[in-house]
Amino acid sequence: MGRSRLPDELKSMPLSQRQMLAIGEIIQTLLSQSNEKGVAASVGGNGGSREFSAAKEEKEKLNEHDLVTRLKTKISGKYGLESSPRLTDIIAAVPVEHRKALLPKLRCKPVRTASGVRV
Repeated sequence: MGRSRLPDELKSMPLSQRQMLAIGEIIQTLLSQSNEKGVAASVGGNGGSREFSAAKEEKEKLNEHDLVTRLKTKISGKYGLESSPRLTDIIAAVPVEHRKALLPKLRCKPVRTASGVRV
């Protein structure tokens, strides 16, 4: 299997510019998914136990991390990048007004402090 060829317009772009385009597309895709999920959640009911909800939320969080990884890989290939952008680069590029919605999806591990308390 051969690699797909890049369009001529992407071939002429420097690597840093292609990386910024990929990061922008990743953020736009995550925002559109977040908006779709928010609409679906507002339509659905609030039934179920708290334990079930917590277990479901944990499972969704794991699935979200896998989806973000797959999304990064797919879009990186589209722009001809050898590796996918780092999460820190993506987080730094997220507009301030959308950070509250996207940061939970982009954080893959809990942040620990010296006292051992997670944030």
